[in-house]
Amino acid sequence: MEFREFGISKHELKCLKHLAHNNFAFSRDIELQYNMRQPEVSIALKKLREKGWVKYIVSEEKRRGRPKYIFFLAKSTDDILKEIESTMKQKLEKLKQELNSI
Repeated sequence: MEFREFGISKHELKCLKHLAHNNFAFSRDIELQYNMRQPEVSIALKKLREKGWVKYIVSEEKRRGRPKYIFFLAKSTDDILKEIESTMKQKLEKLKQELNSI
């Protein structure tokens, strides 16, 4: 099944799954858990933040260099699934309209 048709990529799904099971995570945790590359995780988390499904805070851990972000779900998994379902219904309705116009 191709999830992009429903407005979500497989990388986004992996990130959502990890956060749903772990409550919060560093991007590195997701990379290691699902054998994903850093850019794939970063892009997926960025898209999830744009959808309003994920938020982050800056880790207070004292360290040099770039800050570490702690990611967590901004909405419940039920709310996220309802949004995905709504997108699916909209696409199905659009397909029905296109078929009726043929």
